[in-house]
Amino acid sequence: MAYVQYEWETGVLGGTPISEANLDHLETQYDEAKADLDAHVINIGAGDGRHRWTAAKLLRGAGAAAPTEIDVPIAATREFFVRWFHFANASETVLGDFATVRMGGVGHIVYFNLKVPHDFTALTNCKVIGIKTTNGTIDWTATTDFAPIGSAYNTTSDSDTGNGLAMTANEIEEVDISLAFTGLAADDYAGIEFTMDAISAGNYEVIGLVFKYT
Repeated sequence: MAYVQYEWETGVLGGTPISEANLDHLETQYDEAKADLDAHVINIGAGDGRHRWTAAKLLRGAGAAAPTEIDVPIAATREFFVRWFHFANASETVLGDFATVRMGGVGHIVYFNLKVPHDFTALTNCKVIGIKTTNGTIDWTATTDFAPIGSAYNTTSDSDTGNGLAMTANEIEEVDISLAFTGLAADDYAGIEFTMDAISAGNYEVIGLVFKYT
């Protein structure tokens, strides 16, 4: 029902727009306004009376149109690749068109450095990537140091290890070292040492490291 404004007058000679029809009109407008408000108000606490939208929702809309509630988007997984920086006991070589660090014996080590991005919330996984030259298994250990600017380089140290990881000849294989990053935070700098503890046959040719996060 359209809103109609009436003029009120005061005084002995003043008139009044009060009539049965006008009171009915006013009551109808009130009922319509209440119904419209009830349709939009969500999760009102007892005696509260404030307009609230559903918790953990976003509002989408523009202009005069009523906004609609939408789910909060799930953070996208991001990733980056880091090439090895240094090695010990192992050797630098080439496999096909890949530059690699050849890890073929006990005590062969490869090192990585990385900076945790500023938009980091949580680690999805961190994996060493390499190529196994023959079918077989490896035992490995990863150790880490990480800290932000202005802190000791080994403020946090952690490790991860695994035994008997099976690999297939000439396939690009990954070693998940994610458990070596407990307490990692945005803007940390991290150093990673990946050590070969045992290898059944052939070599593991390391090409780099993939860091995935949200």
